Amino acid sequence: MEKRLAPLVLLAIILALPAPAATQATLQKPAYIEEYPSSPSIIDLQGVWIDDNQTSLLLTIQLGAAPPPIQDNSPTSSISYSRYAGLCLDLDNNITSGYTWTPALPRASAASTLQAGVVLTEADALPTLMGIDAIVYIEFDHDYATGWTSVWAGADIYNPDGTWAASATLQATPVPAAQPTLALNLTELAQQYQQATGIQLTITTFKAALCEAFNDEMFEDSLANPTLANVTISSATITVDGDPSDWDPAATLLTQDDPDTLDFTPINDANFTAIYVATDNVSLFFRLDLEAPAIQYADPADNLAEVVRYFYVGLDINNDGVVDYDLEMHPDGIFINGQWFAAGGPVYNVSWYGTSTPEFAVNLSSIGLGGWTAGNNLSITIYELELETYEDYSWDYQAYYTPYLTYTIGLGGEPGSGVLVYPGLSGLFTIIFEDAEFGINLPLATNLYLGNFTSDPMGVDGLSPRGLVPFTSFYYFSVSDPAAVAWPINITITYSDATLEALGLNESRLKALYYDKNAGAYLELPSYTVNTTSNTVTITLTQDVYMAGDPVVVLSAPPLVVGGKLVGPSKPSLLLVAGVVLLAASAALAGYGWWKRRA
Repeated sequence: MEKRLAPLVLLAIILALPAPAATQATLQKPAYIEEYPSSPSIIDLQGVWIDDNQTSLLLTIQLGAAPPPIQDNSPTSSISYSRYAGLCLDLDNNITSGYTWTPALPRASAASTLQAGVVLTEADALPTLMGIDAIVYIEFDHDYATGWTSVWAGADIYNPDGTWAASATLQATPVPAAQPTLALNLTELAQQYQQATGIQLTITTFKAALCEAFNDEMFEDSLANPTLANVTISSATITVDGDPSDWDPAATLLTQDDPDTLDFTPINDANFTAIYVATDNVSLFFRLDLEAPAIQYADPADNLAEVVRYFYVGLDINNDGVVDYDLEMHPDGIFINGQWFAAGGPVYNVSWYGTSTPEFAVNLSSIGLGGWTAGNNLSITIYELELETYEDYSWDYQAYYTPYLTYTIGLGGEPGSGVLVYPGLSGLFTIIFEDAEFGINLPLATNLYLGNFTSDPMGVDGLSPRGLVPFTSFYYFSVSDPAAVAWPINITITYSDATLEALGLNESRLKALYYDKNAGAYLELPSYTVNTTSNTVTITLTQDVYMAGDPVVVLSAPPLVVGGKLVGPSKPSLLLVAGVVLLAASAALAGYGWWKRRA
């Protein structure tokens, strides 16, 4: 994991949207953070719902497809699941304060082959997260056979400089709901943060992203009396193809006298009703009869979902009551006493998927029965038939996550803020980002970060007290190595007359400001021009301004005043920014359209 970047530059193009109207139109309660990518499958943990009751967060894990109710009256089967999710939280709404995570670079081919002189867009970048104050983990476990259920919650907390501060266990209260839901007390979370960092915090608005998820469904079928002693093995010539027509009824090892009463196919294909065994004096054959054909789960959207199936038996080849060989038979190979042999080789063959009668063949020589013939006896212990489906979605493995959703307690969430990284840039580049164009010369290789936020990325209001009206997106800019830049950087932002008129802003008094962290105030940029003919604002970003500390460039304007009365919105929206913020007039800067994932 990598520490946060400094210094940071946030560019916010903001042209005065009245906050209540804009916010209420996009707020959702409960709000949904969807995993990317996701698929409509019961093995896919698809996302997390966020709600609140004013005092606690209500978190619900959502599967891609909810399984129907399970009715399992058999004492010989076990059905359980574990569902786990990690939420990255920016508790103080300040992206420059906290931990920064960037995926391992390079990862995507498009982002690892960027050439100098090429015009870049959002499609050439990779995601990153900034301002992480805590990663909250939630977990649900349930066993259908026993009715046992547990919930757990914890958090990793980070200092403002991005270093890890502490881990904490949080009180998790189950909430009755169709999907697993728990409540996390906001006061307790704030207290844990204060205890770890020494900073007092009241959580009213925060940013959240799904950065880790795990779904584990386990179905086991077994026998009440698993050991079958001195079984006479019938003779048969079997083709391992899933077709039972070449099996003689005499090969029946057992018909399960206690079949499970499970009510949907994805579990029924892990429920056996009969077992057969035979030999052709070369291989030992097994056959299972299932209640439904075995499904080969596939998740082409992300290839993160996996399935573990195995039929697990023990062989006592001399009938002395001691198991000599453990056979764990999988669709792609077999473990014999812990040693792996791939399917299709001289040791093991199998036909499992697409049939309700999967077949298995194990070479006799590999289990100590070379020269053995039909009519001899074995003692066989049926340990279990297991189906485990799980999905692992984690920044440690795939560097996927959802962009930040901004959530306000009591009101709901507004999706779509985040940062992109262009890794290892070197040369002269033009980058088109929303309605902004960045011209940058990089003699040395560095990572370049661009982003926009639909709401305050800094947690401060520095404009409305001065009568300035900001609106639309906040643009963020940063480089991992300022010494790699041939300064200045040129930034051009386009706005529209229609937006200015609709909001009642005075174009002749547009100002470009930046937030100077050292001064704790907004200062006017030393070099920028406003072209009211072409409707553009051009900023020359110098190294001095960049290094001033979290500069925020804001293109803003006061409302028009005609006859002593305000024209347009009388209540300016709140601007909270960090980096370089540009206040320009562009209703097209909706803020998160660039974030939509590509197929």
